Amino acid sequence: MKLVAAIPLALLACAIERVDPPTPPPSATELTDRRAAPPGRRLAPGTGVLPLEVTDDNYAIYQDGVQVFAVSLAGGPSQLIGEAPAGVTAFVYRVGRVAFVWTNPDRTLANFGVSPLVIWSAATGPHLATQSSAVGTLATSATRRGDFVVFPSNSTADGAVGDLVHASTDLRHQTTLVAGAQMGFAIGPCNPLATFIGDHDDKDDDPIAVYCTTDPSTATLSRWSHGTRRDLVAAALAPPSLAVDPDTGRALTLAAGSRNPLLVDRQGRVTTLAAAAGRTPSFGPDGTIYYATRSAPPPALATLLRVHGGASQVVGDLQGIYSFSFGSRAFTTPRTSPDGRSFLVVTAVDPTTGFGNVVRLDARGDGPVTIDASLAAAQFGPPFTDRSDFALYAHGDPTFTVFVGPMFAADCHGARQFSDDTGWSYLAGAGNRVVYNDNTVVDPSDFFLHTTADLKLIDLARATLEPRMLAPQANATFFVTQHGAAVVYATDHDAEPGLYVVDAL
Repeated sequence: MKLVAAIPLALLACAIERVDPPTPPPSATELTDRRAAPPGRRLAPGTGVLPLEVTDDNYAIYQDGVQVFAVSLAGGPSQLIGEAPAGVTAFVYRVGRVAFVWTNPDRTLANFGVSPLVIWSAATGPHLATQSSAVGTLATSATRRGDFVVFPSNSTADGAVGDLVHASTDLRHQTTLVAGAQMGFAIGPCNPLATFIGDHDDKDDDPIAVYCTTDPSTATLSRWSHGTRRDLVAAALAPPSLAVDPDTGRALTLAAGSRNPLLVDRQGRVTTLAAAAGRTPSFGPDGTIYYATRSAPPPALATLLRVHGGASQVVGDLQGIYSFSFGSRAFTTPRTSPDGRSFLVVTAVDPTTGFGNVVRLDARGDGPVTIDASLAAAQFGPPFTDRSDFALYAHGDPTFTVFVGPMFAADCHGARQFSDDTGWSYLAGAGNRVVYNDNTVVDPSDFFLHTTADLKLIDLARATLEPRMLAPQANATFFVTQHGAAVVYATDHDAEPGLYVVDAL
């Protein structure tokens, strides 16, 4: 075990009792695997198979050669989604039950350029949505039922301008929400943000978007109900900001000019939360509102605030928040731990490497707890386990040549290393389980297909780390199903190479 920092018990009550009796810290050699790998179940045969996503209804999306397929984790035949040009790895963005498959992304560009877009779900199969879609996950989303989608379409060749389209997932019904919207994902002055919203009775049937058209300096926040557009905020900040609480039908954005945080309720009424310049507004899992303010540019700290009873209360100071969700999923995903009680933040940064420390903030403002003060921390996965008992982080490579490092879990007992020093990534499984890979072998000649690592599972609630080997030297890309019950991976090192699923409980 590598002890990074002790956590004062007075500041952070221990969330769990570990199920084993206390034992001495394991040595480095004890971090190796103690249990044999169980047999995975092969979903698709072949060498060079690359997993690309797993939907919430348990379908794996993968690429084999130039072809992209979907296959049920319960088994059965694979379904062809589309084809990529030779030498191109398709880009897949999953929202719930729907997979958005850009078949010809330009991975030499920061925004992956413009590509044909195929939309797939198990209920509807694959449908070519457009030949020219800016690869924009921030404006691509689906309803919880997977029956409606929004996506960028008719994009110009440079990806700077395009349409925002609302459609049934089978594409039988399509409506252009915004024609000629500014796109420019990752590089433009006002890329659109879009998702779905509803209320208690209508969870997320209405598209909502914040976007610019001819004037990229000021955005508009609009919601469409039964095909009718309603402009909620006519002068929103650009580049835009958006957070949505789909259970209550509320949204957050920032006002143009003042950057004041704005709350829009389900009736469309707008409330200014503070007469201050806000940043990164978000909802907690219980609907609590958070936003940050900064009185001076970095490296000055920002202040994270919580809105309670109509007043803003200080949570703590920070440089940034560790979070893992991206694209439109981030608009509805809390930045807190899953239980809503904590934030994992950085308060100090090494200006040479960009790596920082690790601090846990109580969401109710009861004080910060420094987990790792070394200014070496990076994210290789989500910041918390599914039960929220453990904070997760890694130490990055300061040379930026191998992109691997040791990975850690911290609770009130302290922090301990759970991987070897060549960890690649980790994902939260069920409870306090973590699926991760280490013993990584990076192959820069074909990064996606040939980088491999040992795939493992641990239960952090146990006092003694006993990693369970899931697959030795599997492809470094793997996925955990929505509720953490299974892991999807690919391997060329098994006697029968291909795409596999293995139990993770």
